[in-house]
Formats: sequence, structure tokens, C-alpha cells
Amino acid sequence: MTKNSSSKIFLALSVMGLLVLTACSLNTVATPTASVPVSSVPTVTPTSPAPTPSESVQCASTNLTFTWGQEQGAAGTVYRTLVATNSGTAPCVLTTAPTVTLFTQFANSPATVVNTVAVPSGLDLGLPVTLAAGAALDLPIGTSSPDNYSDKDCKKAIANHVAIRMIQDPTSVELRVASWPACTTANAAPFFSAFTLE
Repeated sequence: MTKNSSSKIFLALSVMGLLVLTACSLNTVATPTASVPVSSVPTVTPTSPAPTPSESVQCASTNLTFTWGQEQGAAGTVYRTLVATNSGTAPCVLTTAPTVTLFTQFANSPATVVNTVAVPSGLDLGLPVTLAAGAALDLPIGTSSPDNYSDKDCKKAIANHVAIRMIQDPTSVELRVASWPACTTANAAPFFSAFTLE
């Protein structure tokens, strides 16, 4: 074999090798990358927006302090003023009248309910009302003298406590009161008058 023939054979083999390598590179399949499971992606739980300072909460026993104000009488009716003071640090809204129950209780004896303060039909109590921190609201309670009724229409009792329960509260707040003559019958129950801010 001549030197020229050997060169031609070497060249032919080189070209064939190049073609084979090119074909292999074209048929190579890319290795897929690992996917991240959906469960591993952290989820973001939406949160409720924080209340703004201008928003007010409902008045309850947790932010109200009850005391007694003025007492006055007129035409056989005695008015005792229950004062509700916002003792909290933020405004609160009073939307309904509290339930006020008169009762009698002495040491080592069970309580006896006398009557519950009523809201006269059609009376505008002036609610809802917003109480700023430290503000006070007068809740006048009128009681007709038992002497205005016959014994048939009024069974007289003397209350010395009241239980005050806001609509949002599961329990009542008790407040002592001086001798409070009242009838135990529904038709002669004590009653609220319009509430006023002090």
C-alpha cells in the first residue's frame, strides 16, 4: 500500500467517526430535572385586617362601671339614676338597654326577685350611643310608689340589690341599693326613661 492510499483511508475513517459522533449527539435525550412537589410549596394564610382605632366595641361589663346617681321624686314616682361609665381605654357603643333586676337578699338567705325594669313601649331611649373612654351615661329608672296601687294590683316588696346584665354578658353585675319599695307585679314594674350623656 502506498503512502497516498494510507492517507486517503485515514481521512475516510476520520469523516465516518465524525458523522457517528454527530448522529449520537442529535439522538441524545435530555435528562429531566426533578420537579418540586406541590405539597412542599408553603401556603400563605390570609389574615383579617386589624381593626382601626376608630372602630368601637360593644359596651359590656368588662368596660363599664355602674354607680348610683341622683334620686328624685315627682307625682308619686321615684326616679333613681343608674350611671354607666366607660372605664375602658377605648370608645364603646351601647345599642340596647341592660337588663336590670331588683332583688332582695340578706345574709345567709337566698335572693328573692322583686321585679325587672321594663322599657316602655314606644319610648326612644336615645340608642345607640357611643361612650368615649371616661364618659358616663345616665339611665333613669322610674318606680311608681306601691301606695298608688290597691293591694290587689300590687304586692309590695323592698329591694336592696340590683343585678345588671348587658346583652353581650353571660353573667350579671350586682350593685347594692338603699331600700327600694316596689311592686312585684308586671303591670307595676319599674321602667326606664330616656338615657342621657353626662
